Amino acid sequence: MNWVLAEGGPGAVAGDLRLDDGDELRRALGLSPDATDADALREGFRRWGESLPDRLRGDFAFALVDPRGGLFAARDPLGVKPLAYRLVGGRLLCAAEPRALRNAGPSPVLDDVAVADYLAGLDEDRVRTFWRGIARLPAGHWLRWRNGTLRVGAYWRPDPVAEARLTPEEGAEGFRHHFERAVRRRLAGRARVGALLSGGLDSSSIVCVARHAGVAPPTFTAAFTTPVSDERAYARAVADGRARVVDGERLDPLGDLDDALREQGEPFCAPNLYLHRALYGAAGAAGVRAILDGIDGDTTVGHGVARLQELARAGRLGALARETRLLARRQRTSAWRILKTHVLGPLDLSPRRGLRRLRGADRWSEGAGAAVALLDEGF
Repeated sequence: MNWVLAEGGPGAVAGDLRLDDGDELRRALGLSPDATDADALREGFRRWGESLPDRLRGDFAFALVDPRGGLFAARDPLGVKPLAYRLVGGRLLCAAEPRALRNAGPSPVLDDVAVADYLAGLDEDRVRTFWRGIARLPAGHWLRWRNGTLRVGAYWRPDPVAEARLTPEEGAEGFRHHFERAVRRRLAGRARVGALLSGGLDSSSIVCVARHAGVAPPTFTAAFTTPVSDERAYARAVADGRARVVDGERLDPLGDLDDALREQGEPFCAPNLYLHRALYGAAGAAGVRAILDGIDGDTTVGHGVARLQELARAGRLGALARETRLLARRQRTSAWRILKTHVLGPLDLSPRRGLRRLRGADRWSEGAGAAVALLDEGF
């Protein structure tokens, strides 16, 4: 959903949001059950000001006109909903996406740094867009524009160094508690909820928790006949055979590229976007308005094949041999092939390379040496 808010009457609201606890929020604000989400945002901002977004549960990006003058906007903690802004002629404009602001005022020029980052595969900058003068509001942040002054603040961010001193049992129970609560909250919203379903741990766990809560959300699965990619048996087991299947092999990865570019409004890094577009289309046709999905749950639990490289770098050869044998057994291949593909290749630990290093025939290039220096400095 694209939207723009530049000005309007006091309390004017624009945005894209799904509140998972909308009814609870309305009760806390003393509003009637029929009050809209916009009504809740206006009253919530009047009462709580900049702490409003921290009291919302769901995915949202919105902007509203402050009755006292100026504009207030916020984005959900994980940045599911996009939000961009631009200053033009002393006015602050907010929109869902940068493309909506390109024609608001003088045509912006491309940002060379953003283009270079994209070509280099760097995606760490949470503010910069492809156009100078148009910025993104980072996830978990709010902004306030008043009397010609722009302030941006964070209301939520994860703590990367916090450590919970729990036993494995306490950790598992704590995770289950929060995970189940998160799924139940999303099922309680007003929109019809569906779920993407593969054979992975995350999407399967979401659907199982939903069914345990008495809700059987419609599920959507991409199917492939290649054995290593065919997860239909897992999906059907979780959904009791009722998973809706999209034939992934009939889709052309480049067939809807022009449509995808028009929708995104800028280059993107999502090789599987064509697949998700087909799944979302099937969900929309079934009347679903909110999709639950997971990402990298298997990697989180199993560490992924990069775990083998970590063990090799740490010199933990016993653990490396054990993990390699187990992975080879699961993939029905040889341990040597696993070692060659996922360890010797990426780390370049081949015997030939070792001999070249001993002979002094291999030297770091100036660029490689600079990259290592940057990494050593924590760049």
